[in-house]
Amino acid sequence: MSGELQQFSPLFMMVVLAAGFAAFAIGAPMIIGKKRTYHRVKDTAYECGMPSDNSAGVRYNVKFYLVAMIFILFDLEVVFVVGWASCFKQMVREIGPSVFWGMFVFLLILEIGHLYIWRQGALNWTPKRSLNKGET
Repeated sequence: MSGELQQFSPLFMMVVLAAGFAAFAIGAPMIIGKKRTYHRVKDTAYECGMPSDNSAGVRYNVKFYLVAMIFILFDLEVVFVVGWASCFKQMVREIGPSVFWGMFVFLLILEIGHLYIWRQGALNWTPKRSLNKGET
C-alpha cells in the first residue's frame, strides 16, 4: 500500500506547496501592508480622464458582437492550421496527399465566409454616408 501511495508523493508535495504559496500570497499583505483607507473620490472609477457615467446598462452596437464572433472564428482557424502544419509531413507519409486537399477545402470554406462577411459590411466601421447633398 505504501508503495502505491509513494508514487503520488510528488503530486501531494506540489499541492501542499501551491496551497502554502497561495496562503502566503494572500496573508502576507494583510499582515505586512498598511491598512486600506477609503476615500469617496479616489475610489471612483477612472475612465480615460472622463468622469464615469455609472450606467451599467450600456448598449453596444451589434457590429461589436459580430466582429467578436468573427475574431473567434478566425482565431480558431489559426489554431487548427498551426496544429495541422506542425505535423503535415508525418500526416502526408501516413495518410497521403488527401491531407493537403482537406485543409485546402477547410480554408476555402473559411474564405467564402470571409468574403460573405466582407460583402455584408461586417468589417466596415465607417458610418454610411448619404448620397443626398442636402443631408449631412
